Amino acid sequence: MNVLVIGGCGFIGSHIVDAFIASNHEVSVLDRGSEKFRPPLKGVKYFHDSILSIKHVQQAVKSADYIIHTASSTTPATSNSNPQEDVDNNLTGMIQLLECMRENNKRKILFLSSGGTVYGIPNTIPISENHPLNPNCSYAVVKIAMEHYLNMYAQLYGFQTTILRPSNPYGPRQSFSDNQGVIANFTAKTVQGECLTLWGTGQEVRDFLPVKDLANACVKAVEGDISGIFNIGSGTGHSIQEIINTLESIHGSRLRIHLEKRRAFDIPKVVLDIEKAKKELNWTPNVNLSEGMREYYNWLKGISSESFCGSSS
Repeated sequence: MNVLVIGGCGFIGSHIVDAFIASNHEVSVLDRGSEKFRPPLKGVKYFHDSILSIKHVQQAVKSADYIIHTASSTTPATSNSNPQEDVDNNLTGMIQLLECMRENNKRKILFLSSGGTVYGIPNTIPISENHPLNPNCSYAVVKIAMEHYLNMYAQLYGFQTTILRPSNPYGPRQSFSDNQGVIANFTAKTVQGECLTLWGTGQEVRDFLPVKDLANACVKAVEGDISGIFNIGSGTGHSIQEIINTLESIHGSRLRIHLEKRRAFDIPKVVLDIEKAKKELNWTPNVNLSEGMREYYNWLKGISSESFCGSSS
């Protein structure tokens, strides 16, 4: 089938592209940017524009059998600074995409939501898909609104919608700026010889998900033609202090740590219940934390200093 990956030049999207190519599917990409850490892929058709560009969205959607939406212009750390921009770029973009799909008689879409933020401070651990939604950042609020629009289009127009709620993805090609995930940020600062900033006590727990496992879950859902909402995580929680300890072991020396108070949007503990995905998608995570962190560390060590400087700005 022909799979359109929106945000396919980004961190998560590029791995989803790889996974579908490896499964012998035709792939096209809609992304406002270009490939950052590799040349354009042969056989992949690129539409270089924003999801807000109706003209290019129409062109990209026409030839697609399945649409995968991975793009976001914000992160949990940046979204609260300008909620209006978050809505204008991301929620409006989703609505325009759904309208383009409806007009072109395209009905199948997989959306990457956020298992790490939409549940807020959890009532129970692990967190199932039925847990109440209690967002505390604009990023999560907009993700939930996008889920609701998908549900509306499913009810009104017969869309087949699949919503994956990933935990905390990490891995090669992830941006290493201060606004990205803790593994990426800490590893980049370690490689550059800088001090790490720890927000909180180090006892905060996250469900860290290797990006290749997430990409594989997308392939399983699409090839299985399965709709519904699924948590996608490792199923295991690790504290931030464990991340530091693992990184010190990989790096071979102690790291310098600067402590800051926990931020208001930081959730103390998140571990997702992934039993539904295991059962219905026939999917299971395969990469353990140490292996995944070492792969990212080696990837960062291997990229050029120009890439480092350009992507951390």
